[in-house]
Amino acid sequence: MLKLVDIYLPDEVNTQLGRYQSDIDILPDYTSQVNLAEQYWENRTNNRTFDVVREKLSSMCPGGDALRRCCYCEDSCATDVEHIWPKNLYPGKAFVWINYLYACGGCNSPKNNKFAVFTDSDVPIHVQRKPRDPILAPVTGVGVLIDPRTEDPLDFIWLDLTNSDESRFSPRKDVPTRDQARARYTIETSLELNRSPLPKARRRAYRIYKDLVELYILARNRGDFPVDLGRYVAEIKGSDHPSVWKEMQRQAQNPRIQAENPELYQLFQAAPEALTW
Repeated sequence: MLKLVDIYLPDEVNTQLGRYQSDIDILPDYTSQVNLAEQYWENRTNNRTFDVVREKLSSMCPGGDALRRCCYCEDSCATDVEHIWPKNLYPGKAFVWINYLYACGGCNSPKNNKFAVFTDSDVPIHVQRKPRDPILAPVTGVGVLIDPRTEDPLDFIWLDLTNSDESRFSPRKDVPTRDQARARYTIETSLELNRSPLPKARRRAYRIYKDLVELYILARNRGDFPVDLGRYVAEIKGSDHPSVWKEMQRQAQNPRIQAENPELYQLFQAAPEALTW
């Protein structure tokens, strides 16, 4: 999971989203706001505004329109417009562009309206509402889920690249306690980012990236034309699981890696230019 690059949303689409949101915001009570947000959301089919929203979100996915990988797991095809802050808990964010991303069913289903906030401690307070619960406003606080629209997930999480069978996400140990709690909640509770077969898919992506860099080094050393070398770079930039590549770049610059993962260290020693790809 990587921070997403924001893109331009046409003025008329932004304006229409604002109209939907204004209709919700002016309602006098929270229950009415939740109900109208759900009603508007159910009526978005065959709606030009949301055709454009899906189009723009698709282009923000790993692999762009061609692959349209989930912005959370980077593995499956994205099919769902996902509310980072759930619309039935936070109707005030139901039609806010920055609250959207494209996700797959495998990530969106376990997340659903699962959410947590920090109030006055570093312990997440779960605010999920069950189907038969009364519609009451959740406690206010700071969101626990890492938000790839506004934050870099790699500031919070670490990917194991030393295991020969699988690569699993875990909280970074060099960040504050609250950030570790956010990473743990995101990885384990909300999105289940280590569910099968994702760790094995990430390990396979690691091997593919490594092989591509080694092929590039061979081609560079034998004097291939720049345009031919560029094909290897383009292949790396367009491959699955881009967070694996970014983590390879990051860890290759960590002094500990020379001992912990010598093949990764040696790979980037042989092609230091790959650190900028």
